[in-house]
Amino acid sequence: MLFRSLPIAKLSIDEFNKFSYDFDIKKYIVSNKFTDEIDFSECGAEILDANVPLSSDSRHFADLLIYALERIKEKYVIFWIEDTIVANKIKGENLKSVVDLMDDNDISHLTLLSYGHNWKILDLDYSKYGLPNDLLFDMPNSYLFTFSLQPAIWKTETLLDVLKHNRGISLHEFDTSNVKNKKGEKDRKSTRLNSSHSSVSRMP
Repeated sequence: MLFRSLPIAKLSIDEFNKFSYDFDIKKYIVSNKFTDEIDFSECGAEILDANVPLSSDSRHFADLLIYALERIKEKYVIFWIEDTIVANKIKGENLKSVVDLMDDNDISHLTLLSYGHNWKILDLDYSKYGLPNDLLFDMPNSYLFTFSLQPAIWKTETLLDVLKHNRGISLHEFDTSNVKNKKGEKDRKSTRLNSSHSSVSRMP
């Protein structure tokens, strides 16, 4: 998990822990600077102090996450900005099934938001994973918020690849998928880095 604002991050991770008590997940907190004012010692997370200079227009964002992702050994990460608060129990068995589905089907990015758009259903055998049929949408490359900063599961190497091709990108630019592909082109229709990853969304 990746957090930015320390007081809100502390609240967010405490609530996450409260609603994920029946399964174990490695947690990370990354910030451009930590202070002694907030005590994270009891939250069960590894602290990653990136020591990246703060930018008023949030252009420290990519370097901050690159620092963290290069130190995270897990194949997948839940990208979790600090102002998201869990309100219901997280079902660990479902989370594992979703990650298994992603791994088996070469899905590198799955946003955890529900969307009501008339998108194509991702045609998969969901029963193999004990998941409901027609669970996921195939998110179009041209969708404005493909890389929205809302909670998402990313393949670690893919998120790292996207960020390394977009050093200096701001939070807002990433949130609106205003990223360069491997050719250096800023074309939202090419935000999949030349088909190096796929993006999907869960259904409502």
